[in-house]
Amino acid sequence: MRAGAVLAAGAAAAVTAAAVWGIAGPSGAQAMPGPQELAGLTAEQAVATVNRWRQEGHPIRTWVTDRAVQAQWPDGRTARVKLPADRMYLAVAPYVRQTHPCAVHVPSGCQGELPDRWFEVTVRERQAGGAAGEVVFSGRLRSLSNGFVELWLPRGREFVVGVRQGKLAGQAVVSTKEGAPTCITTVRLARL
Repeated sequence: MRAGAVLAAGAAAAVTAAAVWGIAGPSGAQAMPGPQELAGLTAEQAVATVNRWRQEGHPIRTWVTDRAVQAQWPDGRTARVKLPADRMYLAVAPYVRQTHPCAVHVPSGCQGELPDRWFEVTVRERQAGGAAGEVVFSGRLRSLSNGFVELWLPRGREFVVGVRQGKLAGQAVVSTKEGAPTCITTVRLARL
């Protein structure tokens, strides 16, 4: 079967699923997206797309491993977009009082405590012995409505991620080595 035929079959299944399940977007006029919407996207674009699907209320289960952005529709169809060979995605949910254990980030389900907030984020490469070394990122990031800030970091290394908001700050050691978690829920913000 040609790739175009697979995409067309997926689109037909999405229309059928929307008709059978009554699935629509927030306005009631938007049909549920299908796997073809991830075809040809970069990993960064795929992450943005699955985040948008959550905002729109589509019942598509999505997750990001250390190797790919993945999606599964209610009817069993799936799609996958590989992450770049040189960078890895990490979703970080700073918290003050409440967190959840997590290893694989699920954009369609994970919810952090502090949505839609600005944070000062600094990422330093971790040196031998655990000391924080060279800064690889420093800037302001806004958490998404799910309470997570998103980072794309070089693969195969360890980093110290520092997060600050006003007089609150916290940090965590993270890894971008093979099999490392993509969901970081251990950055507890405490008074300085």
